[in-house]
Amino acid sequence: KNLPKGWIFGGLCLGFSMGIYQAYLPVAMILCLFLILEEVIRGKGKVKLLYTFPAMGAFGVIFYYGMLQILLKIQGMELASYQGINGAGTQGNAGFFSKILAMYRDFFGFTLKGGVLFHNGISAVGIGFLFLAFLLGLVYFGKQTKGWKRLSFFGIIALGLVFLPLATNVILFLSPGVNYHLLMRYQWVIYLLYAVALGSRIEGKVLIQWMCLLGSVILIGFYGVTDNIGYGNLAKKYEKTYAYCVRLLDRIEQTPGYYQGIPIAMIGVVGEEPFPSTDLTKDVTGNMQGLGGNWLLYTGANYQKFIQHYLGASLNILPPSVMEQMYYAPEYVAMDSFPGENSIRIIDGIMYIKTENTTRPKE
Repeated sequence: KNLPKGWIFGGLCLGFSMGIYQAYLPVAMILCLFLILEEVIRGKGKVKLLYTFPAMGAFGVIFYYGMLQILLKIQGMELASYQGINGAGTQGNAGFFSKILAMYRDFFGFTLKGGVLFHNGISAVGIGFLFLAFLLGLVYFGKQTKGWKRLSFFGIIALGLVFLPLATNVILFLSPGVNYHLLMRYQWVIYLLYAVALGSRIEGKVLIQWMCLLGSVILIGFYGVTDNIGYGNLAKKYEKTYAYCVRLLDRIEQTPGYYQGIPIAMIGVVGEEPFPSTDLTKDVTGNMQGLGGNWLLYTGANYQKFIQHYLGASLNILPPSVMEQMYYAPEYVAMDSFPGENSIRIIDGIMYIKTENTTRPKE
């Protein structure tokens, strides 16, 4: 921030970080808001922060988007529709105020009832220590800076409570239909880190510093174990999916009438009934989207990519619209679910593969 035109360098760093993962945008916004709040509470009144940070953010987003478009042109590709990111920034069907309300609902819903931060008593105790240290640190910080004597001290805290949830969920504003994975919630970590940073800077208050230490140790230990459990389940999901695809590919290639490039139509969802559950961690990872479950496959395109990259075979999987025409046809309904004997059939030159449960509801 002390460099001439430092907002340009900050914008470049922000653009590159968004190239790694777009969820780093709210991380940067929260850090900037915390710095602005501190400067105002100190009474330094650095008004330039109120325009240099927005300038940095705008420049970073524009730089990221420009580089993205250039790279897409060079590679002759289009932006994927994953999580609605190709429509990010458009108003869509949701109005402005409905988006804002959705951002607040999601923020407080995930924070208090998401089952991740307050997963059980252990994590609740750790966060409780940090929250109490933050409140006490804020009180002593206000006393050190004599901010509590100014009305602006309480006003800036109120503004922080208003704007921080919006900054945290800015992705939900850009892409209202996004389905948050746990990695996209990384910005919540900044709140915990800031509580430690604020508490540890209060000189002479050993109790606050011990609370920061205890809360940090508890959370590091708890989430260290939780993450290893989650990644252990991911390893089981991969191994089970790999074995499943080996069996499926063998059956496909051994089906009479099969040839390389034959059109293949399939739903993609793996039927749970014929197979034992391998997800033994639901109580631990049940609220951590992406870490639970038994399989890595959910669509025909998933099978196509997995088999191509891990088994070295190419399948001509047709778009879902083909299955929509066949889904309730008597021939398909009568088929068994894989690995049943009648789970793969060639009808009118198209290979139909039924992987879902045979007990699916009928229209």
